[in-house]
Amino acid sequence: MLLDDLTVALTISDYQSRLKEWIESQADKPGMNYSRLASALGVSRTTISDWRNRPLKTEISLESLSAMAKMEGRSVGELQSWLRTGEWLKTTKSPTLEDRVQELEAAIAELLEQSKTSRVIQPDWSMPALSRAIQDAIWVAGMDWRDHSTISTLHQLFTTPIDQGGMGYRKAPEMSQQRLRDIVFGIVETTEPEDAAIAYLIATFTGDDKWTTDYAQGLSEGSISYQSPWKKNGKSIIA
Repeated sequence: MLLDDLTVALTISDYQSRLKEWIESQADKPGMNYSRLASALGVSRTTISDWRNRPLKTEISLESLSAMAKMEGRSVGELQSWLRTGEWLKTTKSPTLEDRVQELEAAIAELLEQSKTSRVIQPDWSMPALSRAIQDAIWVAGMDWRDHSTISTLHQLFTTPIDQGGMGYRKAPEMSQQRLRDIVFGIVETTEPEDAAIAYLIATFTGDDKWTTDYAQGLSEGSISYQSPWKKNGKSIIA
């Protein structure tokens, strides 16, 4: 028991030493003194003196601790941890609704900036008309344009000679697989050489000789409107 009593006494002594340190640091602040500090904590001036000079037998009350924590700008648990151990309790602040709204607004702003950088096509632009035509043609050829592996297959067909079962388009190597994917998904504008490549692709798929560079360019620029010729149950084959 004597050893336990000594341990408690030493612990309280360290606790009081840190309490004294805190009191004196607060009282030394401009416009503050021990009397004003006592008033702020809701205790008497004598209590402040006892905390500093008379041996404590127990920790201070929760009410006083709460007042101290408020002045410190920390939680009661953090301040209590420091008084007991000399270390500030590590806490994880739970995000508030305001925090989450700010995070969402930041994410939206970042996406908008990325869309400008990537030149993502807006709904009122004409480029999607050419994309829809490509998507229809790919679908009719029995492939799913929504599957990214389809783009890889298309690019391979582009670069494979006709006598080997490919399309044999001589300028295909100039169009990267990523570029082809962006065009099919309608997130970039095409250039004239790319219009020619797309016209070749769709003409090969559909066997329709109307697909020329000028026709594809017209869809891209919006001077030609596009209506899918392939219907299923009265609706376009791509919903």
